[in-house]
Amino acid sequence: MFPTGLQLLSTEYRHKEIINGKPVLYTVRRSPRAQNVRLEIKRQTGLVVIVPHSFKNERLPEVLKNNAEWILLKLAKYESVPPRLISGT
Repeated sequence: MFPTGLQLLSTEYRHKEIINGKPVLYTVRRSPRAQNVRLEIKRQTGLVVIVPHSFKNERLPEVLKNNAEWILLKLAKYESVPPRLISGT
């Protein structure tokens, strides 16, 4: 798959953007394997934007704006549902 000794390193950093008047925290993850921009929203990690290493940061607001409705809908879904409790029994 990859030559011995070659490591795939992804880098992550946090950002804050105002989307339709609402502040949204998100993580940008640069991935050497990514070929396109991908958005993930999970309860544990919130919004994660996975981008190729060559992706220009100046385009991030455009990506978020183009997906604003979906992002806010999914984030609201996770905020409205309480986390599951794990039983110790």
